[in-house]
Parts: sequence; C-alpha cells; structure tokens
Amino acid sequence: MKIIEFCITVLLLILIGVPSQAQTKNVDVQTEANVIGTRVLISSEFYKEQRELQVYLPKSYRESDKKYPILYILDGQRYFFNGVSAAQTLVDQFDMMPEIIVVGITTNSPERRSNLTGTTFLDFLENEVLSYIDATYRTSDERLIFGWQHAGSLIVQALINRPQLFDAHIISDPFPLGGEGENTRVKQLEKKLTPQFKAIYILVLAAEAAWLLMVPMNWRQC
Repeated sequence: MKIIEFCITVLLLILIGVPSQAQTKNVDVQTEANVIGTRVLISSEFYKEQRELQVYLPKSYRESDKKYPILYILDGQRYFFNGVSAAQTLVDQFDMMPEIIVVGITTNSPERRSNLTGTTFLDFLENEVLSYIDATYRTSDERLIFGWQHAGSLIVQALINRPQLFDAHIISDPFPLGGEGENTRVKQLEKKLTPQFKAIYILVLAAEAAWLLMVPMNWRQC
C-alpha cells in the first residue's frame, strides 16, 4: 500500500481505537505483564532536561536486517498505544501495509502547549529525536508524523518551515493557526505548496468544521 493511502487508515485507527472491556465475573483469570515498546530518555540540549520517547519495534525487527518506515506520534503519552495497535492490526490482521517502527514523543502538561509552539520543539525534533532514532534503529527514508490540536498546529508549522523532515503529515483538528489575513499558517503553507508536495491529511471535527473552509482545495486531501 502506498504511504499516502496508509496515512488515512492510521489516522482513523489512532483516533477511534478504543480497547473493549470484557466481562470477567466468575471466570478464572491469569495475568502477566504486557509490555509494549521501550521507554527511552534522551538528554536534550534544547530543553536542558531528559525527554521521554516510547519506541515500538515490529515483530520481525530482531530477525531481519531490513530497514523500516517510522511513524512519529506527538503526544505519545496519549496516542502511542493507539498507534501501535493500528500498526499491528493493519499488518497482522489485514496485511495492508509493511511493518513500521512507532515512536511516541511525550509532551506532558503543564508544559505541553508551550513546548508545541515556536521553533525549539522543531529543533529538538529534528536534531535530537530524529537523529537519535536514525542512529539507533534501522530506519528507512520514509517518515510519517501525527499530531492533534496544538501538536497538529506544530506540524503545520513544520510543513511551512521544514517540509523536508517528513514524507506524510497527519494533522488532526489543528489549533491555533494564528495570524490574520495573509499571515495565517494556512496562507503561509499555501504559498509553499507544489504539485510534488509531500502528503498532507487533515481531519477536522464537526465543532471546528469552519476551519476546513479555510483550507485550499489544491491541498485538501481529507
């Protein structure tokens, strides 16, 4: 499946993936640890502190020497497990895509909103997170990124200022977009788009449907 088609499927599964709860009354139950991925702490020169990543490697990783695409998930503390579940479902149950590495980037409150504005987080993402992942794991040259609300707005900013970082951008309900008239991020992004531009997918919830009317038709793909 092409990376563009995969974006939409992953986005939907990330947003609506909610595990079911089975009834266990009067049933003998055995439990064991269910470990998904690895927690990694990297020392950030930009933030002068340790920052948390969560990394999931596909099943075949340790038995192969191939390289894998990477799905980066902002707000990993919320969406990392949904992203892993989506990847496992599409690979194991439906055979719809190749295996991927999933990387969740933690953005804890109360610093979340301030972290996801300005250029510092993009510097951290490009020079520390991406560099660490590429140096540590067998990664291909295909990168996807998902972000919701403030994280989605950050991805729009990345598209404007650093479009080379990712091959597909999954943006959910981006807020805020800032500026007025020609200074909005939508207008800034529109000026940079070309027919060969990398994939952009946008999901806007009903309450923010008015924002979708601002999105230029030549790059609205969802």
